[in-house]
Parts: sequence; structure tokens; C-alpha cells
Amino acid sequence: MAEVCYRDPRTALDWLAAAFGCQTRLLVAGDDGALSFATAGWGAEAFAVIPESPPGLSSPQATGGVNTQRLHVTLADGLAAHCETARAAGARIVVEPTTAFFGQFYTAADLEGHLWTFRQSSAANGPPPQGWSVTRPDPQGRNP
Repeated sequence: MAEVCYRDPRTALDWLAAAFGCQTRLLVAGDDGALSFATAGWGAEAFAVIPESPPGLSSPQATGGVNTQRLHVTLADGLAAHCETARAAGARIVVEPTTAFFGQFYTAADLEGHLWTFRQSSAANGPPPQGWSVTRPDPQGRNP
């Protein structure tokens, strides 16, 4: 499960619900009421929200906007509407909804600058770009 660090985890959870439609599943707070851990997600997809604890765990706000990861979420449908909801809630759309060989996707930056890519598969997916190859490991996880 991915852990995403926020300076203000409670505000982040509220914003993520409004912008991206995820549901908070668990909140863990200390004696002082400060949030120390939370989980949220959509369907079977889940992620953790934790408070920033520099120097090792920092929000992009603390790094001048630098991300070292991007979260990927697969949507069953409604990608364009999802993007518009995110935009209306204040997400910065980094990559507008686009169709690629693997389906449709868009990328948004959240309230603290974390990058989220939302994708949706399509039966009309085309082949990968010329010169690319796509392989899938076998069920035991070995590469072909």
C-alpha cells in the first residue's frame, strides 16, 4: 500500500474525497488528536495518508514541488467527469484526459502537489507506439 505524506493529513483526506472521490476507511489519532495514520481508497484500491515527518517523509510542498512517485488509480468508467470534478475542487490538471494504447488517462496534482494518474481501460485500445514492445510476466511473476 502506498503511503502519501501530507503537512495537514485531515485536510488532505477531506480534499481527496471531494476532488477524487475516495472514501476514508480508517483514522488513527494520538492522545493529542493529531492524525498519525489513515487509509482511504476506492473499491479494492487503497492508500495510506500519513503526516509529514522530515527529513525522510516530506510533502512536495517541502521539496519545491518535486515528486519522487506518482500514484496510479484505475477507474471503471467516467474518466472525463472524474477529471472535471477534480478540477472544480482545485486540482491542477497536469495532463488533460488523453487516449493512449493502454486506455485513457489524466494526471492531476493534489492540494500539496502529489501527482495522481487516473486511468480507464477501453476495448478500443490501439497498439503501442512503433518500436515499443509490451510483455506481461507469467502468473508466477517471471519475466518472459
